[in-house]
Amino acid sequence: MAAEIRWRVGLIANPESGKDVRRLAAEAQVVSTADKIAAVRKLVVGLTPARGLQLLAAVDDQDIPGRAWRSLREARRPDLSFESVSYPLTHSPDDTVSGTRALVAAGADLVVSLGGDGTHRLVAEALGQRPLIPISSGTNNTFGLALDPTLIGLALARALQPGPIPARALFCPGRLRVAGPFGTLAALVDVAVLPWQERGKAVWDAASLSTLFLTQGEPTALGLSSLLGQAEALPARRGEGRVVVVDPQAARRVWCPLSPGLLAQVGVAEIRRLDPAVPETVFGPATLAFDGEPLVSLAPGEEATVSLEEGPWVFDPLALLGPAQPSSGAEAPAALRQALEESLISVIGRLSAEAASDSLYGDEIPLATAEEVWQRPIAFDPRFDLGPDPAVVDELSGAITRLGHPLNLRGCVAAAGLVQAVEEAETVGRFRDLLLEAASRL
Repeated sequence: MAAEIRWRVGLIANPESGKDVRRLAAEAQVVSTADKIAAVRKLVVGLTPARGLQLLAAVDDQDIPGRAWRSLREARRPDLSFESVSYPLTHSPDDTVSGTRALVAAGADLVVSLGGDGTHRLVAEALGQRPLIPISSGTNNTFGLALDPTLIGLALARALQPGPIPARALFCPGRLRVAGPFGTLAALVDVAVLPWQERGKAVWDAASLSTLFLTQGEPTALGLSSLLGQAEALPARRGEGRVVVVDPQAARRVWCPLSPGLLAQVGVAEIRRLDPAVPETVFGPATLAFDGEPLVSLAPGEEATVSLEEGPWVFDPLALLGPAQPSSGAEAPAALRQALEESLISVIGRLSAEAASDSLYGDEIPLATAEEVWQRPIAFDPRFDLGPDPAVVDELSGAITRLGHPLNLRGCVAAAGLVQAVEEAETVGRFRDLLLEAASRL
């Protein structure tokens, strides 16, 4: 008797990722079809501990998931079924969108995407609220997971148990939405403003950059986002955005790894926060590159707006790898981490502007502790002296309470085992770090 299907895991691979001309300007390796087949094989092997799975594979023109599965037939488990999902192929990037939609229509609960940032961007656009597991096999690999697919599969197997995926294994990064005469387009990592004549040229040279809009800047990243990663780290989990103004004459110079084996020094004139409520305007003539790919141009007199929005739900395997953590009771709701991080962002941003001048983080700002804070719901937190302005209080209270859960700050921190450390915190910066650690443990 066939095992009950509990989870349907979609698989989609871009056969063309990792093969573009940018690799001629650096030391990046070509990712072959055989490499991608091997990655799918390793993912499936990593899924071994899971039960009640069905693999739904979008059929690309190289049939990458299908070839990986057929080569594993002798080792497959009776309870792991495989189904090919066909759709009209156009041999263009549209196949990624069509393939993802076909997987969703076939009942995929989540989708594993094999490709670069451009591939993951297209998958995310068609995926809706289903979780995305992005595996890197492209030229720009900032958004995707760089772990071996065996480990990704193992973490996913631990997540796909009866019941919902653990909230700590999912996060919602920011996404950039650009609207203009061309319609609307999205980017997961970066939107770069280039000279008008740069359309159609892959971006590997920072000399032509003027402005960069970003949702993340990891210190370990390659690509355009490394400019932020080397200047002011911004984890993707924050869900924030930054605007970086580039100027060759700027006094501040940052060394950026734009690709494997390719290092450039870039002048940074300004880094500022991208306010979700206030779109930024880009004026033509200019070319806009989305996640490293120049896609559209603005003629003289034309303009476009760049906005920060919530991106797709993304699976974080690191949250589930390693020894199992002791249970602290019911799984914390996904909104809990968002509430902690959002309160932190609001408070630190306001305090830094008022008390620390150009310091974003407030590492040296003294923290005054109020004992009553532990018994209050997560709303306005009296640990922070926000001043007499009621608009500041309303801003913070609204940002947290609109998520609508009853937990209080002490309960959140206690669940993470950090009560004593928080009580001993002496600065806003230390309190920030502890809240982020608490959020990562929940």
